[in-house]
Amino acid sequence: KNWRLDFGLERTETIRDPAAPPFNVNVPPASGTYNNNDFTAVSAGATYKDALWSMTSRADVRVGDLEDKLALLFGVYHEPLPGFGLSTALNYFDTDRSNGTRNTQGALEFSLARRPVTSQWIFLDKVRFIHEKETGTTDSVTTEKFINNFNANYLYNRSNQVAFNHGIKYVKDDFDIGSYSGITQIFGTEYRHDFNRKWDAAIQAALLVTDVGNSERYSYGISVGHSFAKNVWLSAGFNFAGFTDEDFSAAKYTAEGFYVRFRFAFDHYTARKAMAWWEK
Repeated sequence: KNWRLDFGLERTETIRDPAAPPFNVNVPPASGTYNNNDFTAVSAGATYKDALWSMTSRADVRVGDLEDKLALLFGVYHEPLPGFGLSTALNYFDTDRSNGTRNTQGALEFSLARRPVTSQWIFLDKVRFIHEKETGTTDSVTTEKFINNFNANYLYNRSNQVAFNHGIKYVKDDFDIGSYSGITQIFGTEYRHDFNRKWDAAIQAALLVTDVGNSERYSYGISVGHSFAKNVWLSAGFNFAGFTDEDFSAAKYTAEGFYVRFRFAFDHYTARKAMAWWEK
């Protein structure tokens, strides 16, 4: 009852090629593939779960005419105490293309979550180590990253809460002609007020600082949220100034202009309801 195993097989093969030019190269064909990109893909996965531990793993291999791909994923989650969780994840991707180029990427993550029911504070932290290498026919580029994202949320009362976040990353790029590195940090805060169980509003601000050129960028704006169903939240906002950063913007909205985001809560209670509905 603790284990789940799965296996997948996919094969695409062009049976006939009329060699007709595509009407629009930006639109995929209704059937078949361009350039005879036939491939065979095999995948296998295993998942284990008990009261305190869970593990997930997957391996995908794809052999094609234009590129060969390998993906390995592994993750572990442990909850030693109620409201305190630890997790780690290891991902590896390898793409070998027929034109002589190759891309490899490995990522190691460690995460911590402290969210006790009786506390007004919630703490989340994730640290990532990323190594990526792009090899061409004449040169290569290697990128190494260390990234840490920390988030804290203080629930003053049922109607008011304040969030804080800090991120720091060290990036090093190695080229054939030299090496470059830099440190970037982000500081952010948000205040949110619940008018009732359905509506809320917030103001947020963030600062991005980098030692490359000693530059600073700002983001600040407002947002309004509405919960139109249980565990579902839709919000719209506008930032008067903003910036983007691929390592800090995944869970935040710091870009300038309008934005809309949709979120829902998913926990073991929701999962039980979903499984009960699926088994009917």
